[in-house]
Amino acid sequence: MTAKEKILVVDDDKFNVTLMRELCENAGYDVVEAHDGSAAMELVDSEKPALLLLDIMMGGKNGFEVCRELRQDEETANLPIIIVTALDDLESKMKGIELGADDYVTKPFRLFELQ
Repeated sequence: MTAKEKILVVDDDKFNVTLMRELCENAGYDVVEAHDGSAAMELVDSEKPALLLLDIMMGGKNGFEVCRELRQDEETANLPIIIVTALDDLESKMKGIELGADDYVTKPFRLFELQ
């Protein structure tokens, strides 16, 4: 049996984490979760996820800071990052993409859009 790829879901809203966890697990992935940016950085190091689903608005280190730090580190520079956030203004979208996010999905999202 081959190991499933891991997805790290980072969001401070437990409902959103549960929704994304179920979606990813139903698609055949293992899910690791973090509820703030600092915990996300630790889990990226220890769990080596194949993908990061990242909220922006969190206490402490926000998603933009996490994205920036991951892109500046050689080991995580190519980790796929999808920002999943309620921020739907053009400035936030541009900032996320400029910081290196691979995609930007706004909440509430459609299941097929995130898939």
